[in-house]
Amino acid sequence: MPVTITLNDNLAALLQMQALTQRVSLEQWALSILGQAAEHPRELQTWAALNQRRFALIDKKHSVGLDEAEERELAQLQAAVAGLLEPWDRALIEKLEPYETLAAQLSHSDD
Repeated sequence: MPVTITLNDNLAALLQMQALTQRVSLEQWALSILGQAAEHPRELQTWAALNQRRFALIDKKHSVGLDEAEERELAQLQAAVAGLLEPWDRALIEKLEPYETLAAQLSHSDD
């Protein structure tokens, strides 16, 4: 059954980047994500709760500070997010490489 959905620009760009990283079409990636969320809704809820806790710890860190246990918990949550975002970071870095090369060439031509 065909279904059409409208995404905001930020979500569309994020999904497009993820699809490029996975080397699949945007449509294939969106179907994969939706399928996983439908099959494992508790995992999505768990991640949302963990991310909400991460935000709360970050806010507390900057307002009143964290105790040692909270610092460790935040570090673990930040590491989990970093691991999740690492493929997208790599894709962005790869996209920037030609521009960095060009900037280096241009700065050397001024010497």
